[in-house]
Amino acid sequence: MYPIRLTQEEIKKHIHRLMEGDFHAEAFIASVAVIERVLRRTLRQLIISAGFKSTIADKLIRRASGLNGIQEAWEIYDPQHRKLKDILGDEAVKTINEAGEKRNKLVHGQRVFKPGDYETEVNKLLDVLQVITDTFEKHYGYNGWEKARRRNKSVLHTDPKVKKS
Repeated sequence: MYPIRLTQEEIKKHIHRLMEGDFHAEAFIASVAVIERVLRRTLRQLIISAGFKSTIADKLIRRASGLNGIQEAWEIYDPQHRKLKDILGDEAVKTINEAGEKRNKLVHGQRVFKPGDYETEVNKLLDVLQVITDTFEKHYGYNGWEKARRRNKSVLHTDPKVKKS
């Protein structure tokens, strides 16, 4: 998984410095990447909390490719089986999805956007990042910025419905 080396405030400052240096596209890509990393870290912690070993959680996270994969897996591992949009709200998830599509078009050379468009998107994404952090802290007590807890021994099948062989 991704090591946490910078705080949320340091990341925001870095993204703002990119914008000030006219690296608008890079700031946009970095913003989307940070949101995806926070989502992945929190999903990993949900998987571990569900009883899976950390090594298995890492394998499951790798299978959840892209922002859509993360969102699809969320409902499975959320303790109350809620969808990500039910936790963050429709507007935040819509912003994330649109930014993900724009990022993909940009990195694959399909489309380049105006610098002003990037600035608007980056500001929206940084607002969504704050919503994500606050909401995850409220719902899970973990927001993707702290070091994740590990589980070395699985606690799955403590109440089995099938025969253990």
